[in-house]
Amino acid sequence: LVEYTKKLGVHNIFKDIVHIRNDAAKSKFISGKKAIFIDDSHRERRDVFLEKNIPVFAPEVVKDLVVT
Repeated sequence: LVEYTKKLGVHNIFKDIVHIRNDAAKSKFISGKKAIFIDDSHRERRDVFLEKNIPVFAPEVVKDLVVT
């Protein structure tokens, strides 16, 4: 995960990167309103958006978030 975020050029902009390996709802692991959520699952992004009202993104658009 660290190498992937370095490859994308976003490793240093996140305070925390949480990798959850079980079937728990990922929205349960998010605290604070300054968070963003990146996941390849539309279902997970929808759940996080509805439960936490924070920005959600698919991994393929992360590169578009980085200002160079």
